[in-house]
Amino acid sequence: MPGRVRHSAPIGDPWNATSQVGVLTASIEYASALPYLGLGFETQASKSGGFGFLFDIGEAIGKPTVLLNSTSSGSSATLRADLNAEQAKLQDDANKVPLWPVISLGLTYRF
Repeated sequence: MPGRVRHSAPIGDPWNATSQVGVLTASIEYASALPYLGLGFETQASKSGGFGFLFDIGEAIGKPTVLLNSTSSGSSATLRADLNAEQAKLQDDANKVPLWPVISLGLTYRF
């Protein structure tokens, strides 16, 4: 989720100016497969054909990896240190929530 800082960025102490930060990009990534616990319901289409519906709700269990970068971070060691500190705070916050809600809806059709 890239974003351009318009004023001052609350990264570091004191805050970094817009010209120092540039474009700030944050990403949160999960493993490609996570343990999952859920409950679901499905209506099957009739043997002669038609539509069916499925619904599932549950929790995925896992911790994400948080990344935070700036287009200007290579030019300033202080900004890079501030970004690393902010990334560590975001990672700590993300790690506090090991369960992530999942809702799945589906429509099936039988020929």
